[in-house]
Amino acid sequence: MEITQQEMHQLCRLARLSLTAQERVELRGRLEQMANYMQMLPQKAETAWETFGVPQQSLLRQDRVEPSMERDKLLSQAPRVRDGCILTPQSVGEEGEA
Repeated sequence: MEITQQEMHQLCRLARLSLTAQERVELRGRLEQMANYMQMLPQKAETAWETFGVPQQSLLRQDRVEPSMERDKLLSQAPRVRDGCILTPQSVGEEGEA
């Protein structure tokens, strides 16, 4: 999978990376290798399971709808509740500061 210079520029901007031209070329090559590897994984995984004689379908559980916990019971177990919502400790400061 080829990564364009425009995509590389956007990625560096989003990640707030300040890279030299050489570093950008090196990173681009590594990212392309990783993307190519990720595209191969599904095919390799299927082949690996077949090697062991295990059908891939038997490894996955069946999805089914099951009843969930009653809301009142769930809220009764929470340490802090306000207006029907579970309160959690603040994890992000003001204006997005961690």
